[in-house]
Amino acid sequence: MATVKSSIDRYSNDRASMKDESGKLTSEALAALIVDALLQAGIVACENLDEAIAIATEEIDVRKAAGDY
Repeated sequence: MATVKSSIDRYSNDRASMKDESGKLTSEALAALIVDALLQAGIVACENLDEAIAIATEEIDVRKAAGDY
């Protein structure tokens, strides 16, 4: 459970680190929040947390680049 805490807490404990220079939520911070919800719902396993955040971050970045948001 320590891995889960460290992956999610790096965003939830420091709200300033969740935002980019324009004040918008970063893709990785948004991904961590989404994956945390999936973790709490039992959809994502603890041992897959970092990989799930990385995949979600990539998907968010692709959507942003395509202007599909």
